[in-house]
Amino acid sequence: MASPISSAVHRPPADEHRPTPSSSLTTRTRSSFPAQLAPETIRQILQYALAPDADYFDDPTAGHLELEGHVRPSAYYPGRVCRQWHNVAVSTPSLWTHIAAFVDTPHTVESLASSPLQTHLRLSFPLPISVYLRRKVKIPSGLDLEERDSVTALLHAVKDHFARVEALVIEANVASSLPNALDLLGDGSEISFQPLSKLRKLMLRCNADDSILQPLPSALPPQPLRSLPLRQSLTTLYLDGRNLLEMLGSSRAGRNGLSVDSKNVFSCMPMLEAIGVNNLTCSVDGFSEELIYYFFFGILPSFQRLSTLLLESLDLEPPHYPALSSRNPQEVMLGAVPTPLVSLSLTRLIIKHTKRESIGFVLRCIARPHTIVLDGCFLSSPTPSSSSSPSALLESVLRCSRLILANIASDFDRSLPGLIAQWDGECLELIRCMCLDDDFWTKLVQLSREGKPGPEDGRGRTSEQTQERVQENHHEPFLGHLRSLKVIDCPNVHPDSLIVFLIQLRRARSTPGGGSNSALGVNSNAALDELVVAGNRAHKLEMGAQMKWAKLVSRTVEWSPLNVR
Repeated sequence: MASPISSAVHRPPADEHRPTPSSSLTTRTRSSFPAQLAPETIRQILQYALAPDADYFDDPTAGHLELEGHVRPSAYYPGRVCRQWHNVAVSTPSLWTHIAAFVDTPHTVESLASSPLQTHLRLSFPLPISVYLRRKVKIPSGLDLEERDSVTALLHAVKDHFARVEALVIEANVASSLPNALDLLGDGSEISFQPLSKLRKLMLRCNADDSILQPLPSALPPQPLRSLPLRQSLTTLYLDGRNLLEMLGSSRAGRNGLSVDSKNVFSCMPMLEAIGVNNLTCSVDGFSEELIYYFFFGILPSFQRLSTLLLESLDLEPPHYPALSSRNPQEVMLGAVPTPLVSLSLTRLIIKHTKRESIGFVLRCIARPHTIVLDGCFLSSPTPSSSSSPSALLESVLRCSRLILANIASDFDRSLPGLIAQWDGECLELIRCMCLDDDFWTKLVQLSREGKPGPEDGRGRTSEQTQERVQENHHEPFLGHLRSLKVIDCPNVHPDSLIVFLIQLRRARSTPGGGSNSALGVNSNAALDELVVAGNRAHKLEMGAQMKWAKLVSRTVEWSPLNVR
């Protein structure tokens, strides 16, 4: 999105010997170009100039790796070019359908009555609208005591247009500032608002949960069942942990026959395609293992169209309760699925800011998705682990065709190479991983010579164990299915280390039992089908190195920036 144009324009000192045009001629020249444009052309220009910023408006469940930091400023209003452009803008409702406001700016009902928010609501009528209540400063330096009042005032300002809202995104610093999801999804009677009858996306996100943890009872108390109207249009649901647990508790009440209506609140959303959960930890008010199992084994399998599951800031191993992974789901809730894997055909499983123990639990619950994204996760710890094999929790369950590792800052125990070596997919993407240095690629090369590591043998083996492992892995070659490697914005990756890894990968495949290269096109000796290395700080690649890459990659090599002349 175009950035705002500065009001202060630098003008060079005037040359007294240079003739200057008259003011009337200058005015006619400046106004002639926009005056000659047809209204439809102006409308297309405005549609392009005022298009929403993808980094700002895209929902997190779309697989987009959001940029950290502050929200970009609003775009410059092109309607100020001239009166004709302004008239076209105010007569085009589609230009005003994306409405954004900041919850960390103090708002009251009175101040919003004459705000730009009302202008957008009026000019966008009668089209569907998308409302984004976001934070200007993502993470404040202290408590924002006025945040909750601002959210309430903003929702009150939009309440008369709820019937037109198709996307509602609310981002807060703490969970207590977010509205109740059951109230928003209800018929409007609880909050005296119009029902969100056309809602397609509902996202309630917070930076942290501020629950006051209550003692966990031996048995969950019954919760009242909330009946919701059928939401055929709802395709994306992203909730904070507190709202999710409340919905699970209400659904479980109906499931256990505590009400005449046996339906749960999730059965009113049959068209859901993406579900996201944020800040689901043992500290959230209402947390229990029973509800967690009910979510994974009772709720998720009921969505026939579900393709994306996003889990952010997850902690499913509370220190004072039994480990979740050691429990049998059939013992927790009656009528659970007979297998520990959820029968889902997920296109994307996205996990953000989560430690490896919780990641391992999730991967044991979900059957093999097509794409797994681990973004900003904590795959290792700076303190010694009690486990002899820190990566073993993931090596045996990391099964997908496409693996994306993003924003992995450190690899303290050097378990990441073993994790990748055990993975059996085809496409690997490494994005903004600072830990990808020479030692990382050296360790991968070492693993290719020793044979594919297994989850039971850890990182260290004797020479006899290595030979036995190599013989066992004839049917399981080292990265035998890998066809595409993308390394994006990883400044510590050096071409020399990467090319040594590719040479060793090709050598491992050419040995007996090392797999077939028939799928690699005309170059049967190639290590990969596609290699992409890009980034602002990527090492430059000389012409001599280009010839080496051509022998190792069968079809596509993209290296940016290139130093080829």
